[in-house]
This record gives sequence, C-alpha cells and structure tokens, in this order.
Amino acid sequence: MSVTSVQVESRLLEEARSSIRDEHFDVALDRLRRLLLLNPSVAAPWLDLDSILQAARARPEETQALARALITGDSSGQIQDHVGVRFARRGNFKLAVRAFQSAFSLKPGDLGAGTKLVTALAKSGEERAAFRVLSRMVTRARANPDKAELEKLAEFIGRHGGPEQKRLLIDGPESAALAIFSLTRSGALTIDEFNAISRRDDLFANKTTYYSINSILAPLWEKSRSDAVQALVRLSRNPIFADIRGPNDQLTRQLLDLASQTPGTQFSKAIHARFRDDDIETSIHCLARAIENTENLPAECHQVVQTGEFAGHPLWHLCNPFFIPWYRASSDSGDVQKSWADNPSIAAAGDDDVLASYQRWRHDVPNTAKLVRGFVDKIGADACYLDVGCGTGLWLRFLAEDLGVDLTRLHGTDLHANRTASAARLLGNWATTNDIASSPQGIENRVFPCDVLRKTTALKDRLGANIDAVMLFFVTGCFEDDALASFLEGALSNRPRYVFHATVADRWTLYRGRSDDEKFFTPLGYHLTERTWAGDAIHSNSIQKILLPLKYWPNPRVDIFERE
Repeated sequence: MSVTSVQVESRLLEEARSSIRDEHFDVALDRLRRLLLLNPSVAAPWLDLDSILQAARARPEETQALARALITGDSSGQIQDHVGVRFARRGNFKLAVRAFQSAFSLKPGDLGAGTKLVTALAKSGEERAAFRVLSRMVTRARANPDKAELEKLAEFIGRHGGPEQKRLLIDGPESAALAIFSLTRSGALTIDEFNAISRRDDLFANKTTYYSINSILAPLWEKSRSDAVQALVRLSRNPIFADIRGPNDQLTRQLLDLASQTPGTQFSKAIHARFRDDDIETSIHCLARAIENTENLPAECHQVVQTGEFAGHPLWHLCNPFFIPWYRASSDSGDVQKSWADNPSIAAAGDDDVLASYQRWRHDVPNTAKLVRGFVDKIGADACYLDVGCGTGLWLRFLAEDLGVDLTRLHGTDLHANRTASAARLLGNWATTNDIASSPQGIENRVFPCDVLRKTTALKDRLGANIDAVMLFFVTGCFEDDALASFLEGALSNRPRYVFHATVADRWTLYRGRSDDEKFFTPLGYHLTERTWAGDAIHSNSIQKILLPLKYWPNPRVDIFERE
C-alpha cells in the first residue's frame, strides 16, 4: 500500500471522528463511505470510538444510517460481522440482525455467521425467522460428509435452542416431519422449500409428514386453487406415490375393478386415471375440475366402509393419490402418549380462528353429531358433561349450540393449555353471541388444562362427583395399552354414570386405535351398552379435502358405556 493512500485513509478517518464529535453526521457518513471504498477494514477501529457509543444513544437514526453504510461495499463479510457484534453488545439486536444477515448472505456456509444471526434474531423477538435459518443450516450440515459442522451445530442448539430447534438434530423422518410442521405453523416455510420437501421420499415414511404437508396446502387451496393443484402435481411426482397397491390386497382388487368401468364423470375419470392408467397428474386435474364444477359424487362412493383399519369413506381409497402411501407409512414406533405430550407443534396448536374452524368442522361429522344428540336426549340436557381431551372445544360448542346444554354444565380439559384457551374462546363467543351471562373467568374455570396421567385424582379433586357423563372423542388411542388403564382411571375418577366414547381402529405414531377398548373399561365398573359405526359422508363443503394429503376420511366407532 502506498504512503499516499495511507495518508488519505488517516485523513478521512480523522475527519469522520471530528464530524461525529461535532454531531455532523451527514459529513461523517460521507467520509465513512469514501473510506470504505478505499479500505473497508479501516472501519473496525472506528467502531471502538467512545464517540460512536455516545452517538448510538443520542442519535439512533444517524446511527442506523452509519450502520447501513458499514454493511455496504464489502464482499468479505468482515465489516458486517464486526458491526453486528458491536451492536449486539450494545443490546441493539435489530441493527445486529441487519449486519449479520448481510454477513451470512456473503458467507452462507460460515457456521459462525449463521449462529450469530440466529442468536440476534431470537433476541430481537424473531424466533420464527431464527428457526428457519437454523433449519437451513442443519439441512446443509447433514448433507456434508464431514459431520464436524453438524456436531458444532448440535452443541450450539444444545446451549441455546428450544425444543423445536433441538428436534431438527434428530435424524429421522418423524422428527423431520415435526420440523416441517413447526415451520409451517410459524409461516416460515416458503413454496420453494415445500417443493424441495416434495422430492424427499424418506420424509413420507411417517404419517406426520402428511399432516405437515396438508397444513401447507390447505390455506394455499383457499387462496389459489391453480397454485394448489400445481403444488399437488409436483408432490405427486415423488416416486413414493407411484405404487397404487396398498397393504390390503382385497381393497386394491376392488378399486381396480371399479376403475375398469367406463369413466363418465370427472370423478370416475380421476379413478380411472389413478388405478387403470397409473396417471396421478391426470387424476389430480380431474378431481380439481370435479370440485370446481360442484360435481356430484359417483353413486359407488356414497357408502362408507364400515369396519376395520380401512373404516372410512371409499372416495379416499378411490381418488386421493396420497391415501395408500399415507396408510403404508403407518407405524407403531415410539411412545404415543409421550409424542402427544412432548411434540412442540401439538403443544402450540391453539386455534386463532377457532370459530371459523368450528363452522367448517360441523359439515364433516353429521352422523357422529346425530349419535351425540341421541346420547344427550337419553341422559338429558340438564346433565353435567365433561369432555376429556376436548382440544379446541368443537364438541363442547356443539353441546351448547345445538343441544341446549347450559354452559355452567359443560366442562372440558386437555393436556395442552393452548388448546383449552381456544376452547374457552369458542364457548365465550357462543355466550356473547347469545347474550348469555357467563364471565370469561367462569368458562376458564370449567375448561382447563390437566394431565390426568400425572395425577389420576386431579379431575375428582377439582370437579368432585358433579359429572354425569364423560365424553371421550378420539382420545383413548393417544395412549399405549399400559398407560390407557391409568388414563381412564383419571378420566373417570368423578365416577360418571355414562361414557360416550368415539374412536377409530387406525394405528400410527400418534394414535393406537383398538377394536377391543371395552376391556379397559370393564375393570373400572363400566359395561358396553351400545356400539355404532357413524358412517359420516363427505359434505359438499368438505369435498376439496379429497385432494389434500390429510389422510383418509375416518368412520368413527361410537361406544356407549354405563356404570354398573
């Protein structure tokens, strides 16, 4: 470097310092920009000046302008990193994020730049963005044959990460699916990332992935049908969806026989394309046209498969290109109740728009709702009801709105507080809409989080014997056999006379459906008095769900138990 250039840099630096002392920030900014053009590294000692610390406190707008100048014109990332560190130390994490983002974009493979950005994002309140950056870093580290970077990431996440971030490090399809679900709920997953997920056949080895993908595509369907169809087509190109033969050979033969008929409607064309021509893309487009044109379901799809593992609506088996691989992904691996308790996506799964969800849900369960109505007619709307595993309160609202059960006689509990908070909002909305005097505190006292496995007398201690009927909607399958007995002991500790129990026979990571649930009720003094398959049909308002990788349309089995 020539003496002349050093002299120029010294003069510019001194002029910048002098201008800052005199609070002439526009002059300082001009000198700083010129200095950065000559030699960006000179900015580092300038950052240590006490005058800048004073300016940061006194003139935040000018400080931001100076920070923007620092992170322009340097392709090494060193200046940006230095700026980020200095502002992070001052507690100005928003400016630190801006600097670290610039450094990380220049050096996306730099572990230090990435972890600094993740930390700054988290401390500035942008946890979703931090999780997204971290997930990309983990994905890149996994693809690297040298696992040193992944080990360093593991150490970083171990020190600073939350439960969702730590799950990213567990190398398995279930954990990856949960990470996708977490990213989707946070709004941090882009369509390009979704397309990359669509090509990973290992992720579809677990049903959790299908819930995750559905949570991406369902809002896209509402926003843009054409974009959703294109996303589904890209998803269907994954080789895992090419095998149309399911684990049940008899069902497969029935589908092939039905598909051999001459197609007439768009629905039957979709069936034919899927099972005779092995053309998933055409099948998806035919289904989309049928739904757009509000075409009636084929007559052969009106009935419901009544019993067993395939209990549900045959339209799923006939049309949905994702049903068979979804079913093939069934797994009994893992501890099911631990999965429910520790899954961060489920724990966070409240519903911000629970009323809209309730209105959509009502269309899906007409026959099950009739069975609930018959049960309430039998024991009376003036009885006290407890919904154990109430989730977001859909059935509690139905009991109040459609069956006339007074809010003071409705109780609900769930393992996760976010869900019971949503349930309380849903019931509170009902009270407000109908001018029913019910304080929010009163509803919250009756709808509350509770882990009956941890303390089987919790419900008895809180509610006493003031419960006539316990409602169990798809909750017994959330427990392994050895834990179900303890759960029922706690769920029925109020000694209600009646139990309304709805379940399906399906078995996978998050559910253990059974065909002999009654053996768990008998030791507690309850005998089975009625068993019915609900056979809910597909409502026209829900028909679009046959295109989404949600799972099959379930056919609940409803059991009524009575205490001896």
